[in-house]
Amino acid sequence: MENIKELQIIYVEDIVSDALRVENALRKQNVRFQLRRVDTRQDFLDAISQQTPDVILSDHGLPEFDGFTALSLTKQICPKAPFIFVTSALTADMNVEKLVGEVADYISKSRLELLGPAIIKAWKRADTRRSPELTAEERADLIRRLLVLLDNTDGYVPICSDCRKVRDPNGRWQSSDVFFRDYLHLYFTHGLCDDCLPKYAE
Repeated sequence: MENIKELQIIYVEDIVSDALRVENALRKQNVRFQLRRVDTRQDFLDAISQQTPDVILSDHGLPEFDGFTALSLTKQICPKAPFIFVTSALTADMNVEKLVGEVADYISKSRLELLGPAIIKAWKRADTRRSPELTAEERADLIRRLLVLLDNTDGYVPICSDCRKVRDPNGRWQSSDVFFRDYLHLYFTHGLCDDCLPKYAE
């Protein structure tokens, strides 16, 4: 990672272990930073008032303080600070097209190796006083990655009734993991839902 100043980062995150994972990932990527974790509205406001952050990171769904509220406050109080979602999954209430114009980037918690470069890119864009909005090319690429599924299937995704594989626009049948990875750049973590858990419980 190129040599830049020590970045002041505010991270909206209620899970301490996830915050530690982010810190460890950034250290491995040789990013110089000071990170302050907050998980309430008041803590966030206190952090912003005490020192203007270079970058703000935020999880999406916190019990007491959600990422959208943090984004709204950021735009009001320190609009030049890049805002990056660091989240486990995109959900239906995250209006993709709206977010593209508001946030600098979004990074999956399963792909933290991408976070350092994303932070540096966002900070350099803000530091050089370039437009805080994404370029037309970046905006188009981000929307394409998130909405290509609907763009190519007219809103319908062919799925096998038996094995649950998904047919891609080229007619190939793939597992859902591979399909969403290739067409949306989304990566899944695997666990057991409440219905399936008893099958594996001793």
